[in-house]
Amino acid sequence: MGKITELPPPTYLKQRKYRRFNLSYPVSLKFRRGHFAIEVEATSKNVSVGGLLLQAAAEIPPQTRISFAMTVQGGMLLRPVRISGHGKVVRVEPGAQDQEFAIAVQCLSPVTQIRQCLPATG
Repeated sequence: MGKITELPPPTYLKQRKYRRFNLSYPVSLKFRRGHFAIEVEATSKNVSVGGLLLQAAAEIPPQTRISFAMTVQGGMLLRPVRISGHGKVVRVEPGAQDQEFAIAVQCLSPVTQIRQCLPATG
């Protein structure tokens, strides 16, 4: 944990709106299922200003609106930075191990706190 690396550009022609960075930190997710408030712990796989790819032991259905929070620390950061926001699940796939899911979240508005964590690019 604590190492920030930029992912290489995709080999296909579709360009992403935001750069993605490998960040592996615990993420707290909250959402509603019927009348119940659910909280799930996940781990970030990569993060951008516009979304997150998460790994979790719980499956969250596509189009579910979520709130998320994670604290990034270490590396070149002088103090921990809390990243939080709201989004919706846009894709869910089986994870690398049994009972694990890869969950793609699109942020409803850009996550501006992430800029404090990412290395400057020229």
